[in-house]
This record gives sequence, C-alpha cells and structure tokens, in this order.
Amino acid sequence: GITLPDGTVTKIDQYADDTTIQISDIDSIESVFSLIRVYELASGCRINMDKTEGLWLGSFKGRRDTPLDLRWTSDSVKILGFHLGNNDTSQLNWKPRVDKFKTILRSWNRRTLSYKGKIVILNSLASAGIWYYSNIVSIPDWAEKQINRESLEFLWNYKKHLVNKHVIKQRLDEGGLGLVDISLKIKAQRIKYISHLFTSTFSDKWQILADYFIGLYRGSCMGRIILKSYIFPRAANIINMPTIYKDCLRAWHSVGVINTKPPSTMAHVLDTPIFLNTGLTLGNKRPLFNADFITNGLRTVWDLSNDADEFIEPTSCLHRFSIESNAANILLLVRIIEYIPYQWKRLLINDQQGYETEDYLGVLIMKNSLPPSQTGYCGIAGGIL
Repeated sequence: GITLPDGTVTKIDQYADDTTIQISDIDSIESVFSLIRVYELASGCRINMDKTEGLWLGSFKGRRDTPLDLRWTSDSVKILGFHLGNNDTSQLNWKPRVDKFKTILRSWNRRTLSYKGKIVILNSLASAGIWYYSNIVSIPDWAEKQINRESLEFLWNYKKHLVNKHVIKQRLDEGGLGLVDISLKIKAQRIKYISHLFTSTFSDKWQILADYFIGLYRGSCMGRIILKSYIFPRAANIINMPTIYKDCLRAWHSVGVINTKPPSTMAHVLDTPIFLNTGLTLGNKRPLFNADFITNGLRTVWDLSNDADEFIEPTSCLHRFSIESNAANILLLVRIIEYIPYQWKRLLINDQQGYETEDYLGVLIMKNSLPPSQTGYCGIAGGIL
C-alpha cells in the first residue's frame, strides 16, 4: 500500500463495481492478482482485463515495462469519471464538460424561451455537470471564460447583449435575473469543503490529505489549524500545494472568515493557534511566525499548558517539544504567554476550581515561579538576558 501523511496505509478504494488498488512495489502487483484469481475461483466472477489499467507514479514514473501484460501509463488514467495522473489533466477533464454545456444550450436555443426560462436552463440543466466536476477538480480559467461567454450568448439569443452581465447575476429583487455566478459558486464549494474539516470526524483519506496539503502553507506543517490563523495565499506561500487546495485557501481568505470571532470557550482558547493569528501579536500588530516551533509541534495554546490547563515554564515547554532552550526561544515563549489576551486567560480561569479569580491569574501566568506581576514572565526574562 501507500503510506499517507498520518502514517496510515491505504491499499484499496471501491465504489460500486469500480476498484482502485494502490501498491508500492512490483511484488505487490503479483500478490494482488493472485488474490483476485482465488476470488474468481471461489465466486465465478471474472475481472475485465480489457478495462484494467495501471498508472506509474513517483519513482516509477516513466517505466516502459508492462507487468502481467496490463496497460500501463505514466500519463493519466480515468477513475470514476475523472482523469488523474502525472500530467496536467485539465483539458481531459474539462473540454468534454464545456462541449456538453454548449451542446445543451444550443439544443434549447431552438425553442422560444423567456428570459426566466433560459435562466432555469443555465442554472440547473446545463450546469449540473459543471458543479459535479468543480467539486472535485479545479476549473481552469479558459473553461470558466468559455462557460461564462456561452451562457450570455445563449441568454441573448447569440445577439447583442442588452444588459451588463453583473446586473444579470443579481437577485430578482435587486433588478437582476438570478444567473448563477460561476466564480462565486465554486468559491462556495471550496468554503464548504473546508468547513467539513472542522465538522467531521478526522478519519477519512480526503481529510488526512487535506490536513497535510493545507498545512504546507508557508511550509508551516500546521495542518488544518492554519485555517484558524491569518493567511495570505499569495503564490510564494502556497507554491507547493496542489491547485485544488490553493483554491480552497484563496476562497477561505477572500470571504474574511479567519479570526473574525475571538475564542468564546475554554476549549476554543486551547485550540487557538499561536502563530499567524491576528488576535495574538507582540505589540506590533503583526502575527507571529516561528518555523522551528511549528515544525516541532508547538502550535496552539494547548501546547503551552499542562494537563491542568495551566501554562508551564518556558524551559519545560521547550524541552517537551525538543526545541533548543536558548535565550531567544525562551524570551519568545515568555512574550507569547505574556501577550495572550486577558479575555482568553479569563476563559481558562473560569473553568478552574479551587482558585480565587485574582490569585489564579498569577498561577496561570507564572506557575511555580516568582510572585505574579502584571507583566507575567518579564521578571524571569530579564534575569535570562
């Protein structure tokens, strides 16, 4: 099988009568078909070798041999209607969709339809295949432009356009016709995809892969938690991501859903990211970023605390994550804890038992240390420097 980023091994995916097997060496190919032959003898079923195809990936890309006399390629294969492979498959995936879209519109253009009737055709019948594909693979610019152009040509009977396209896409009560905006529709799909990362149990392969690839933002390795932080998806920050995840981050950023609300419960505080968080800065209003801390796993407020949800001493925290306990790292950790907003600390305090509120502020900030002060760990930091 193939090892996923979280260490689990994937070997097989099945849907209806389609089976996709992932293997990592030649011996495994022979083992798979040995098992298939046993199943054939027991069940009377037969695998259709004419429809069986293999794709060379990774270090195997470019191989010319054909184990078991199957059809092998290093380009792409079609799985459940989608072309996947080593090369750019946008033409293979989207040209048939765009052509079908045009065919549907031109067949309906022979009929006399009202503007509202044409909008129904555009938003539902003709676009159904587009939305299905755009849920899985990114739509290239050329395809989106052709779909937009063909939609407007159909609406105006392939004659002069009488109303601005932006007006047409407005709701009926705003003076438009309600034509679906393709760009916004796809953006909504991407945001919905991301929202599932926070509302679903984290066990499916798509979630594991999404967590890994989204975590490649700025090489942070933060996983999906990066979505709770301030992100700016310019090209340099997302250069190593597959296109679909780049689109997800751009959509997530464009609607401004990041850090719009401060944590409201203790659990939210503990799950809040330390880095790239506009709600946690060191006085200069710029979000923090430390690749060494992030790579070693020190990423959230939870990582700064012990089992009793109390902040632990900087040296102990750095030791826990195998981070060098030098003056710079200790000072940074001291300042991070110091600048955690007072409201966040209050949420942590209110969940504790056995402490007076005012006294516990000191315990929370300077556990097992000098008497608390309004500046938290600053007294210790001064001694280190």
